[in-house]
Amino acid sequence: MSKWGHKFLVGLIIITLLFSVSVAWPLEAAPLKEETVYVRLNNQGFVQQVYVVNSFLLGKEKEILDYGNYLEVQNLTADNVLKLENGKVRISSQEDRFYYEGRLANPQLPWRFYITYFLDGQKISPEKLAGEKGHLVIQIKIAPNNWGKREFFESYALQLNLTLKDKLCKNIEARGGSLVSAGEDKQVNFIVLPGKTAALEVSADVENFEMPAITITGLRLNLELDVEEQVDLKELRELMAGIAGLDEGVGKFRDGFFELGTGVDKLGEGIGQVAEGTSELGNGARELEVGADKLAKGIKEFNHGLSNFSEGCKQLEVGVGELYTGLEELKGGAANLQSGSGSFAGGLTELKNSGRVLQQGFTAYFDQLLAVVQLQLGVPELTRENYVQVLSEADSLLRLLQGYEQLLGGLNNYVMGVNELAGGSSGLLGGMESLNEGLTAYQKGLEEYLQGMERLSHSSGELVLGGKKLNQGASELLKGMGALKTGILESEKGIWQLVEGSEELTQGMGELADGLIDLHEGSTLLRQKTANLDQDLLKVLKDKLRAMLGLEQPLRSFAADKNGEISGVQFMMQTEGIMLPEKETKVVEVKLRLTFWQRLLRLFGFYTDFS
Repeated sequence: MSKWGHKFLVGLIIITLLFSVSVAWPLEAAPLKEETVYVRLNNQGFVQQVYVVNSFLLGKEKEILDYGNYLEVQNLTADNVLKLENGKVRISSQEDRFYYEGRLANPQLPWRFYITYFLDGQKISPEKLAGEKGHLVIQIKIAPNNWGKREFFESYALQLNLTLKDKLCKNIEARGGSLVSAGEDKQVNFIVLPGKTAALEVSADVENFEMPAITITGLRLNLELDVEEQVDLKELRELMAGIAGLDEGVGKFRDGFFELGTGVDKLGEGIGQVAEGTSELGNGARELEVGADKLAKGIKEFNHGLSNFSEGCKQLEVGVGELYTGLEELKGGAANLQSGSGSFAGGLTELKNSGRVLQQGFTAYFDQLLAVVQLQLGVPELTRENYVQVLSEADSLLRLLQGYEQLLGGLNNYVMGVNELAGGSSGLLGGMESLNEGLTAYQKGLEEYLQGMERLSHSSGELVLGGKKLNQGASELLKGMGALKTGILESEKGIWQLVEGSEELTQGMGELADGLIDLHEGSTLLRQKTANLDQDLLKVLKDKLRAMLGLEQPLRSFAADKNGEISGVQFMMQTEGIMLPEKETKVVEVKLRLTFWQRLLRLFGFYTDFS
């Protein structure tokens, strides 16, 4: 090994031993022990030798019994020889600090190391690699050793260090590692966490290649990290505030929902009342439809009567016209009778009496007729209450007109009798004059009557026209009532659908209310459970970090389980290194008394006189 390699190893061992005991214990306590495990690996990572340097901080107890499956042991504190019997080492020392070393038989590390070398893509043995040129790839695989103590694999981290010279290695890359410049060297460092396997790789373009030993340190990462300073809890605390706000909001929403539920209940009651009113409205609409149908039928019958009345008025008007014509003829005949008849005095007297009776009858009939006309000309407005009476009076008028037709027949017969009397009477002139005057007056009244009949006929026509319009209005009313009934029925159907919807809404509101209660309980529980979420998270992170670093595992002896728990164990491992052969030099052996550190170096075969 080159001189600089020896210096590096010496420094490493010294630092390890100086800081191997880091906890102060009372002098009355049992001896405090630490173990430093030195491992020599070949360049492919296979174990060659394992030494354990045991260090004790002694109190009053100066006699020590230690255990280990050692092939040999050596005192590193004094020159006296230690006793090794069946894996037991008995130590007696007056020093406060004591060191001894033992070489293990059949050692089993917690890890297995597989180191492979490739030059220009071809696998190459480390023995042939020194002085070579090309693109070099070094692969290091780390796995648990099934024969080793698992608790160390689970609780110890590994730090690997490769040293490459800048003048021999270019374009250095370390997958998963870090590069640090140290003078003319590049330090390649890797960290493997406890309980983890690894596949590491270093590559470089090399020339006249050589490399000192790869060093591997196994230790507990007892990192005192201030997790609260390393972790940003701002967003988490905002989340906690949001959860609290959510709980308050859910509570207010629940209270508002209950108020809404009260309003929905009142709405349901109002809809029920509307439904009852709609049912009553539907019943009223049905009754109204029946009444409207009866009204339409009555108006139809009234129109039919008015049509008959109008026809009768027209016929009466025609008859009165004929009567007027007959009166004209009668008036002419009476004049003739007055000039040609004088011997008919007695008959004329009777005729006069008969004329008087006839006049009285006509007068009475005319009065009745005028009364009917006056009645018809003053027809009141037709209503549901008086239309039966109006129709009844119209029927009386028709019967009166029929009596008039009979009277008109009698009058015709009377005229014929008078004509016969005129033919046989010559003494009737005086009476006939009077008759002529009466006929003239009667003709005048008849003209007035005829005018009244014309007005009555015209009024009856307007009455018939009004009846038709009334019939049309009744038809429209009937249609409107049908539409009203349909609308009410549809409205009633919609109201009942609204009632069903209201009931479903009430039921849904109840289910939603139950859900809101559960939601509020859940949000309150969530708020309670997350009230200290930040501190709980910090504790979990600390616990997980301690578990990841293996700090929860008890620290036991690597040399032997019988030693129980001890204060510290660490592993120092290194390969042989790949070096060009050194030129042979003549060595003169001189026996010297070696110091502790020189004996320690010689133990590993690294001792050289550097003076």
